[in-house]
Amino acid sequence: MQRLSQITTRLRLYHSECNQTAMVLEAIKQSKTDLKVFLGIYRFDNEAGYQRQKTALKEALQTYGASNILGITVDFLRMPPAEPVNITNEFDVMKSHVTDIRQMLTSINVKIPIGPMGPADGANFK
Repeated sequence: MQRLSQITTRLRLYHSECNQTAMVLEAIKQSKTDLKVFLGIYRFDNEAGYQRQKTALKEALQTYGASNILGITVDFLRMPPAEPVNITNEFDVMKSHVTDIRQMLTSINVKIPIGPMGPADGANFK
């Protein structure tokens, strides 16, 4: 993290699987660097993958707080798609996940921007 902080002030994580959110936040804490992070939720082919990420995200926020978090991105297109993509369905799922994550953040009293996966400057965040 110390080396990363020499070349950037921001990191972007694309998903919350494998406890990567907590590991990155712990590394920032231990290295005492001033790195900020966009956390991510990646759209898996099933609801179980989403729920695992949501749980890991919530636990990391409860443990480390939000002081190093710039926002949360939600990626709604599966790459590569296992079958032809119904963009309307994908959008509805993404929208429900954004709403669900907002409700989770409210439940733990965390106020950080959340939006669909887009530019790292947060232009899509509300």
